[in-house]
Amino acid sequence: LSNLVFLVLTPALLFRTTARVDFASLPWLTLSAFFVPLALMILLVYCLQRRRGAGRSEPARPCVHAITVNFGNTLQVGVPLAAGIFGEAGLAIHITVVSLHALIILSLLTVLVEHDLARAQPGLSLAQTLKTTVRNTVIHPVVLPVVAGLTFNGLGLTLPAVLDEVLQL
Repeated sequence: LSNLVFLVLTPALLFRTTARVDFASLPWLTLSAFFVPLALMILLVYCLQRRRGAGRSEPARPCVHAITVNFGNTLQVGVPLAAGIFGEAGLAIHITVVSLHALIILSLLTVLVEHDLARAQPGLSLAQTLKTTVRNTVIHPVVLPVVAGLTFNGLGLTLPAVLDEVLQL
């Protein structure tokens, strides 16, 4: 059930929401006030952990520390809470924040950890390291549907009614 939710249902929800979001109505100043300090804190914790040597034997450790310090459970706990309290309108705003959270924060952390893991493999060239980092970042089950939804939205496409109803379920 956990895999179904994480690998199928949550990506469907993230895709649908980002495919339908109206970017003109988002509170960009508020979002910036949240995401800029958060991203800076992640980078600070990551750099401090790298400096302390936390990634020598376990390359992913600096990112694990950074995500533990900074990442909230806005999805599994936040979505049902927002839907129950604020209904469809509140859920739309919350999913937009979750989508941006996933896109910005999870992408940043995924890039850092994948780069560290690829760098730890002996014999990989810089090009191979970057290729592995980008591929593993993009195919993440939270990042990919957000990027796909944003692309769909950016192209001005709309979801067919039948598909929209299936995704809404």
